[in-house]
Amino acid sequence: MLRLTIFLLSISLGSRFAFTQSSDSLYNWNFYKYLKENHLEQESYTWLKTFPFNKSDTIISDKINTEIAFLFLHINQPDSSNNYFKRLHYINDSALLQTAISLSIIVNDTIAARKYISENKNLLSHKQEIEYNLIVSILKGEQLNDTSSFSVLENELRLLANTYYYFEEKSAFAAGIQSAIIPGLGKRYLGYKKQARSAFIINGVLLAAAIESLLIGTIMVNTYISIPLFTVFYVGNIWGTVQLSKKRTIDFKNQLNEDIHNYYRNSCQFNRW
Repeated sequence: MLRLTIFLLSISLGSRFAFTQSSDSLYNWNFYKYLKENHLEQESYTWLKTFPFNKSDTIISDKINTEIAFLFLHINQPDSSNNYFKRLHYINDSALLQTAISLSIIVNDTIAARKYISENKNLLSHKQEIEYNLIVSILKGEQLNDTSSFSVLENELRLLANTYYYFEEKSAFAAGIQSAIIPGLGKRYLGYKKQARSAFIINGVLLAAAIESLLIGTIMVNTYISIPLFTVFYVGNIWGTVQLSKKRTIDFKNQLNEDIHNYYRNSCQFNRW
């Protein structure tokens, strides 16, 4: 702990001149290993950020950025981790590449994912390349032409891809028109059968009450209660159906993305740091 105290004090005072690149220096990788083994995340981050090296040395730069990326991954900060992975000049390790791609998928950085895939194809198997490109296409909302490539996916991913491929996006306009013709019909078109029955029954009862009030009721009841009440529910049902159609698509995409993210979270090497 004495070496750690001296190191942190030197950082706060900006006294780098006391350290050299010798084996006794606190700025050697053995001391960093000591910080990692003792789970000193903040001190490790400080050590990495203040490590003196030539900025043109891409090997050391990549090593430091990789360590910081895995540190942020370790403390569950995927966005920060992704930013440091994107600073790497070269990726020469297949496992590292797969972690970088998985992480970019988790944070929806499809541009970075596509760049990793295109620039490092030699580190991926044909199956992995198809899988990553397919998942990125789903996240981007791109149209899938066929299901032939689904066969290379793991069971869970294949199920998600099939769900995306066969999902039918219903027209909000068509749903609204149907609800205007028969209340509840638009909700049934969207697949919400219980809500459709409720809308049909409520609007039917209110319509019957409005008709009855017109036939035997007073002008006061017609003008201020039955007809306005039916009108509010009728218009509200049309508006609600249109919004439900939009919400249906948004909810599906959000759930699909979350399922994809959860799958790749399990594949990321959170414990590598």
